[in-house]
Amino acid sequence: MVVTAYGNTNMSIPDANLPEPYRSDFEECYQVWSRNREKNAMRRAYYEGENRLKNIGIAIPEELADLTAIVGWPRKAVDELAKCSRLDGFTHPDGADELNAIMRENGFAAKYRRLNKSELVQGLSFVTVTRGADGEPNARVRGYSAINAACTWDYSLERVRCGLTVHDVDKYGNPTRYELYEPECIVTIERIDGGGGLVFPSTFKQWTYTILPHQMGRPPIEPFVYDSDIDYPLGHSRITKAVMDITDRAVRESVRTELASEFAATPQKFLLGGTKRDKELAIQGGTRWEMYIGSVMWFTKDKDGDVPQYGQLPQVSMTPHSEYFSHLAEEFAAETDIPIDALIRSKTYTSSESAQADRDALVQIAEVMNEDNSHALATLARMALAVNRNVPLDRVETGIVPVFRSPSRPSAAAQADWITKMCATFPWMAETEVALEKAGFTEDERIRLMSEKRRAQASERIRAMEQAAQAAPEPQRELGEAV
Repeated sequence: MVVTAYGNTNMSIPDANLPEPYRSDFEECYQVWSRNREKNAMRRAYYEGENRLKNIGIAIPEELADLTAIVGWPRKAVDELAKCSRLDGFTHPDGADELNAIMRENGFAAKYRRLNKSELVQGLSFVTVTRGADGEPNARVRGYSAINAACTWDYSLERVRCGLTVHDVDKYGNPTRYELYEPECIVTIERIDGGGGLVFPSTFKQWTYTILPHQMGRPPIEPFVYDSDIDYPLGHSRITKAVMDITDRAVRESVRTELASEFAATPQKFLLGGTKRDKELAIQGGTRWEMYIGSVMWFTKDKDGDVPQYGQLPQVSMTPHSEYFSHLAEEFAAETDIPIDALIRSKTYTSSESAQADRDALVQIAEVMNEDNSHALATLARMALAVNRNVPLDRVETGIVPVFRSPSRPSAAAQADWITKMCATFPWMAETEVALEKAGFTEDERIRLMSEKRRAQASERIRAMEQAAQAAPEPQRELGEAV
């Protein structure tokens, strides 16, 4: 299991003498975080390829159980789906320039990709919206994985009841600051160092707290949840028990294959009818490799005139190992709905259509995930606007819609063909930003294109006005007017 900064540390809950109800909320969130810490670290280990070999003890001897074998399939299961979720900005009937500017200040496009990966690895990730400090955006958007955050769920309101994040750690990886997110305030629980150097977290006794009120009307923390249901509103990990089991079997098979390849490269030899002296001559090289590549070995006839028989056992076949590994890859692909070609390069597609057909199941999962994340993103967007405007959340407009690129990742030629046909059917569509979006242009590219379009239109209007002024007849002067 991967060792995080505090993944395997037995920590006691900090005692900051919080007032109620914050004390109870903090203890409850802390217990949720502490109880799931090891499980989340384990799934992260599978994602990083740091899971240990689970040896059965039959084909792999214990002295070779430490042989390193890494199978990166859990990372593939996460990354292949994450690639299908690309946030391209936000829209609103009255315009979303303010919101998109806030998100650009926070670098949220890249931050969403990281949040999405953590969401898939652990089942959920978190984003918080707070007022920024000096030098930070006015509305500060931060992301946390489930390794560094937890929450309790309000089933009646179907949202977070309160949330907790590990906001800072010391150089030894021990948490030094927690933040508790309540509907009316943010409670900061911070460690007071006594200057004693490295000590165990359980010995930290001095903690203090501060309460910062806000007017959001709900906790300013929102989870991104993957594969949730009624009983598990906070979702499931993409790295399921089945994924971990198949990966464990693939690791064992990788070790067996490595051992078999050693025997295949050095076939076993035998000597029948040899004397003790012949054995000494055969092994005089000293090492197995020297025995295998030994130059010339002389053998004499025995007392009956017979010559020892020297031979070689058949070479070990690697085919059963490769076939079983391919079977495991197919089993993994069926469990995660990712193309088998992403795991082993054993399939050649005859056309782009056949390759896309193999991705259809994954695209459907991505579409559902994007729909689920859209609700969290819309809530996040409204909270960011509320903080930026310094108003309660209920005074922020609704109807904000996140815009995702197509999960199917069509080619540029396919996008161009589609938008050409649509604009031919609906000519007015060519004048909208939707046409640029569907053509595959990013938000920054659309902003530049629309800006250039407005500049060109303004220049054209000025030119038309100048031409109209030049073409207008000079007004006639009345009789007697001074020349």
